[in-house]
Amino acid sequence: MISLHVELVAREGAENDVAKVLAGLRAETAGEAGSVVYAVHRKVDAPRVFLLYELYRDRAACEAHLATAAVTSALRRFSELLEGPPRISMGALEEAHGVGEGAKHG
Repeated sequence: MISLHVELVAREGAENDVAKVLAGLRAETAGEAGSVVYAVHRKVDAPRVFLLYELYRDRAACEAHLATAAVTSALRRFSELLEGPPRISMGALEEAHGVGEGAKHG
C-alpha cells in the first residue's frame, strides 16, 4: 500500500473554499477503485492548516489518482487559495494495525 500525507495552508479567509475543494476531492476519490482511505483533517491548533491522509492499494492506483481531472482542477484552485504549494510526502507501508493490515510494500 502507498500513502500520501499532504499539508495545505489556506490563505487568510480562504479556509471555507479550501474545505469545499477538499470535500469535492474526497467525493471523487471515493469512486476510485484503488483508493482505500481519503481523510481530511484540520490542525487543531492552526485551523487554516489542512492535513490529508490518503491510502492507495498500490503505486499505480496512487499515480492514477494524481492524474485525475479532479486533482488537476483542485491544484489549479489551490494556486489562488493556499499560501504556498501543498507539501506532499509518499510512503510505502511497512507495518500497520487496522486499515491496510497485512499488506506491505506497495
